[in-house]
Amino acid sequence: NQSLNIEHFEAWRTKVFNFSLSDQMGTLVSRALELMMGVIINGDNVSNTEHFVRSLESEHKLAHERDPQSNVPIREVVYIL
Repeated sequence: NQSLNIEHFEAWRTKVFNFSLSDQMGTLVSRALELMMGVIINGDNVSNTEHFVRSLESEHKLAHERDPQSNVPIREVVYIL
């Protein structure tokens, strides 16, 4: 059910938003959730999805380079995702 999926992602997005106020990784996770929600709601619109993914990749690289704790195992896992 699409509405259940959206509600599920919205709940997670709220939690992640609070995390993003103090940690750039939260912002990356929030943007990844936005991408997933967009695909669920709109389907795989290739041009929009590609643009969003390129933007997210740039943000990911910058956040990873600036993260002094990027070698912490759980953070490494999140960066892999």
